[in-house]
Amino acid sequence: MHHELQEMARSLRMGQKTRLSCHLCGNNNNSGCLSHEPRKYFFYCFSCGESEYHDKGQQSLAELKRIKELNDEALNQTREVSLPEDITYDPVSFSPEGRMWLFKAGITPKLIRKYSIGFSVSSQRVILPVYMHAGPLLWLQARAVLRGQKPKYVQPNMDRSTIIFNPTPGRITRLVIIVEDILSAIRVYEAVGHLGITAVSLLGTKITTGQVNVLSRADKCITWLDSDRAGRQGATAISKALGLLCEVGNIRTVEDPKCHSNKQILEIVNEQIRCSST
Repeated sequence: MHHELQEMARSLRMGQKTRLSCHLCGNNNNSGCLSHEPRKYFFYCFSCGESEYHDKGQQSLAELKRIKELNDEALNQTREVSLPEDITYDPVSFSPEGRMWLFKAGITPKLIRKYSIGFSVSSQRVILPVYMHAGPLLWLQARAVLRGQKPKYVQPNMDRSTIIFNPTPGRITRLVIIVEDILSAIRVYEAVGHLGITAVSLLGTKITTGQVNVLSRADKCITWLDSDRAGRQGATAISKALGLLCEVGNIRTVEDPKCHSNKQILEIVNEQIRCSST
């Protein structure tokens, strides 16, 4: 990154970004985005797709203080079940880290709009809403995308024992895939929904009695949790909780559901269905 861009980025407070013309392609319509991130200064042009960055090295005390301010802001935003006042749904307005986190999981701009995924500039977090059938907001998670932001997910400190994320709110199909996180639920549903299958997120690895009551309306539930210890233990507990109420299967893969392509997700689910029917 050339010196002039570095100086401009250094003048921004951490987490802030600004639009400007692209010096790489010569586009003068403010297609470039310059941002001051915890570990680097970053420039990206939405017109030509070129990017540059400058590694800042170790975080300064001022930067660590800024991270704490962002974390505190996220906690303030989720004291109640309401969306941040500064939420934006335009992927272009998300931070580069926010877009990268979503795109890496296969969440395209079309899916961002479809599921009302947002971004809060003041907390520098991706906002994942959970809606009830017919529209009311039930829950939300604010997901960290910058290094040093803790915890990874911030959500209201309120009872969520009956809440699940369902891409088809209020609809429980005969076969349901149970996953951990919201992005995995979206990706699995987008891959297998045409088969009359839905996917739900428990918003974690543990299942509550309220969630059991909702999911027991299905004829069969298939768990597909992450491959870590918490995921394995969660799958076992879910099987025990639902086993007396409906048929339960389990999918285990090295990578999270959201890390697979739609074709792979479809093949994995179909293979589980075939194996359980023989």
